[in-house]
Amino acid sequence: MEECDDGNIINVDGCNELCLLEPMWACTDESGGAFDPSAAEDTAVTPMDDVCTFSCIESMVEHAGADYAEFYKECDDGNMVIGDGCNDWCFIETGWELDTIGTMGGTLDTFKEICGDGLDFGSYACDDGNTVSGDGCDLDCNLETGFTCQFGKTLAPDLCYEECHGPAGGAIIGTISDGGQWPC
Repeated sequence: MEECDDGNIINVDGCNELCLLEPMWACTDESGGAFDPSAAEDTAVTPMDDVCTFSCIESMVEHAGADYAEFYKECDDGNMVIGDGCNDWCFIETGWELDTIGTMGGTLDTFKEICGDGLDFGSYACDDGNTVSGDGCDLDCNLETGFTCQFGKTLAPDLCYEECHGPAGGAIIGTISDGGQWPC
């Protein structure tokens, strides 16, 4: 008996050539409902192709069995949001690490931003691309006294520089976390 019908015989698109639902996919007919072989919109007389979407949300893949589902995914945070540690294809995203491992059918995986990798997602005060203290951003990615860090983004590290508060006209040289210097 058919579990889905996406109008083709291509595998790895949610509904395989035998019209069986593939693991980690959910298919709905064009009306938004689940596939029903007896429904008018899902019959050969009035065909409406199912729309299949990939999902790593555990509640949608338990029918595949824990071992089968776990084989295909690296993580499961219960959503399809990109940029929170586990992407929409169930892989841990660059700049994140697993914080707590979820359980099948229970809790979900949680993630934390990696400190010192130079990718700033905003979880830390700074991330200058290292875990060295004394350069403005310490080993725990906290801003150090007397420094300012800025310009960090998800693809670029923060630039940290020493704040200058010397006597008027003094030739104070500030240091930058990338090893350069600048006059104050």
